[in-house]
Amino acid sequence: MPSLQARVEGVLRRMATAPRPNDFLAVGRGQTAGEPIFWQESIAFARGLTQSYSRTRSGADEGGAPIGTWTTAAEEWRVQTLARVLSEVAIWSRESDRDLAPGMEIVNWTCVTDDGVFDLFVASSSPLLQAFMPVDLELRRLANFVEESRQGASLRVVLQVQMSGTHISVQTGFINDGNRPCLIINPFLYEQTDQNFFRLECAAQPEEQPGVTGYGAEFQAQPVEWLPEPVPDPWADEYLLLLPQRLLVLPVSPPVGPFEPGAYMLRAVYSNYRFLDIIAGVPVIRGRVFSNEVEITL
Repeated sequence: MPSLQARVEGVLRRMATAPRPNDFLAVGRGQTAGEPIFWQESIAFARGLTQSYSRTRSGADEGGAPIGTWTTAAEEWRVQTLARVLSEVAIWSRESDRDLAPGMEIVNWTCVTDDGVFDLFVASSSPLLQAFMPVDLELRRLANFVEESRQGASLRVVLQVQMSGTHISVQTGFINDGNRPCLIINPFLYEQTDQNFFRLECAAQPEEQPGVTGYGAEFQAQPVEWLPEPVPDPWADEYLLLLPQRLLVLPVSPPVGPFEPGAYMLRAVYSNYRFLDIIAGVPVIRGRVFSNEVEITL
């Protein structure tokens, strides 16, 4: 009887040129880091079913992109393309790293066919990442398409800054850019920790010196009173429902500062790695998301 490797090779090479109507192919790429996991990304394709992308960002991965999960119907033309790139890198001939440990940044590729399932797990420093660039390029294109479709649920934080002379106040809110509802943990009901919080951060803009490359802006948390007393609905609830395309604004515009004269950058940050990732079929958004950055000059 042919080995798993031989069976996977045979079916992928055939599907790369002429996939049959009843051939099944599912391909996935996952990447995780931390213990417990604080950074996670997943891209998946299953013929005749769905193609999906999810992002859970850690504090080391700053940026304005939302965190969330997106899913569309699987596009048939990707079957042959994915089979081709998996054949190009000869996935069936590769081996997983043997010295993997919890907390390491790990990348894995999975291929599911009628003839078997083949898995690879490697460290993020593995030379296989270079070899698998054709696979990752196609999967990244899939991820970008699915996210841009907004067929899913996501979390983005919005920040506005209001100035009157030297008086500064901020207005913040949460928005789901997808087309499906999602939940977030109410960050104001629990003790703020290094991983679970909602806060305003400020960074003084360093003065540029010709020919000198600085370390850039260093953001520091600012003390802010976010909620009034008594706490209005729904801000006393454990979970906050974000309906598609609807901004949920915090009920106050708290003052911040005072600041010394100079230029500053302000941003708001939501971070949650607690509890469940789905409730009654509604996704609970986990991870860290950064608002737009607003520059102020005093």
